[in-house]
Amino acid sequence: MGIENIENRENFENREFKEKKIENFENREFKENLNEEKIENAEKNEIISLKDKVLLEKQETINDVLEFGLEENYSKLNEEKRKEFKEEGEKLILDILLLMDKDLEKTFVKDPEEILEKIQKWLISGFSNNPYSIQQSKIIFDNLKNKFYK
Repeated sequence: MGIENIENRENFENREFKEKKIENFENREFKENLNEEKIENAEKNEIISLKDKVLLEKQETINDVLEFGLEENYSKLNEEKRKEFKEEGEKLILDILLLMDKDLEKTFVKDPEEILEKIQKWLISGFSNNPYSIQQSKIIFDNLKNKFYK
């Protein structure tokens, strides 16, 4: 084996070693970037899930306020009317959430007629137009205001 062959062999081994080193570096860099992306995505998902959680909590609170005091009258409704009333209530919850997200002060202080009208319309859809519906809509509005606008 001549000097030339030894040098070629060393150059080949060095080149192979350098290529593996570069490949390892690239793999490590790729993994680090991948981990950073996973962390960022996880943080985004946590933020989104936190927003979802807050939204669900608001929906549940609104639902609780809407249901409060209606048990007796609701139980008197037939099955079809209950289903309609419940669907309208779910729409009302979304309407209330949208109004509150737009402008909480406007919803409860400056222009409460819009939300009062929606609540009253919902109650009338289930229990007809009577003094109970009007009185109950004001009670529901006040309870919502106390829960969300302080």
